[in-house]
This record gives sequence, structure tokens and C-alpha cells, in this order.
Amino acid sequence: DDICFSLGALAHSRQTGCLLTVFPISGYVPVPAGVARPSADWVTRTRIAEDRAFAQACGLSLRMLRMPCASLLGYGPFDLGRVDENLGRVETVLVEAVLALAVAGGGRERPWLFCPCGIGGHVDHVAICMAITRHYEPLAQRYRIGFYEGLHYASNAASRRSGIDALLQALPDRALHRLGFPL
Repeated sequence: DDICFSLGALAHSRQTGCLLTVFPISGYVPVPAGVARPSADWVTRTRIAEDRAFAQACGLSLRMLRMPCASLLGYGPFDLGRVDENLGRVETVLVEAVLALAVAGGGRERPWLFCPCGIGGHVDHVAICMAITRHYEPLAQRYRIGFYEGLHYASNAASRRSGIDALLQALPDRALHRLGFPL
């Protein structure tokens, strides 16, 4: 849902690329008060079906790492006290998958790699951003790297500012440039 909400118009207009879903295994779904929460299996099946439908509508191939989201493992979704632990479980698998996708692409021009920049402090988004920034050099040899603002989280000005500041601190020797994509 993050790419759909934040980069959906770009993905749809390009009709090419790969959607890599890192954490498709989830038990989270908003439910009204007094309504029973569905099982994690149901939520996971639903989210995977949604990703497939979005990928198909946008002409994207779909790859899934089949990792459980942090909240399903008992992490608070916005508790960054365990972000290093979360990073440890995803970093190697994620970076290897992203590098393998670049090799498989084999095009003449480096493809884009869009990564959440972690605005809002969601522990899964922050872990993904940390993995990409830690491996920026080898990834930048194969990709043009873009860090996108999760639009739901970036709608809060203070969260947006602190998220952008954290990204700039993670890449102190990089000149980052803002790109705007119309919705």
C-alpha cells in the first residue's frame, strides 16, 4: 500500500518495473471498535491480493520477501527502540534481493530504486531505509536511488521535517535533490 499511496501515479504512468514487497505477512487492518480483528492469515492473503492487483494495474512484476511485519512479531510499529533488531532481521535479505533484481534487469540505464525514507518513524520503513543507506555505495552503482515520503506520514509537517533531517544525517556526504511527481 505504501507504493500505491505514495508513488501510484508514477508507477501507473510508467507501466514498467518491479514491486518488491518486503513485509507482506501482517495481522494489521483497521477495524472499528467492537469489531473482531481478522486473523493474520486473512490479512496476509488480502494484502498479497491487493499487491498483485496493484502490480498488474501498473504493469509491474511482483516479488515478495515473505517477511512478517514488525508488529506481527510483537514490535511496537512506531517503537524505534528495537529498530536495530528489526534491521538485523531484514538487512541482508533485502540488500541481496535488491542487488539480484538489478542484475536480472540488465538494462543499459540504471533503474530507479524507490525506498521509503522513514518519515513517521514506522519501524519497518525505518529499517528498510537504514538498510539502503548502509549499502548506498554498491546499490548506487546499480540504481538511481530515490527516497520517497510516505504521504500519510508526511502529511504531518513536524514528522516530515524530522524524517527528512534523519535521511540527510544518514547520507551526510550526498547531495540529495528533491523530485516532485504529480498525483
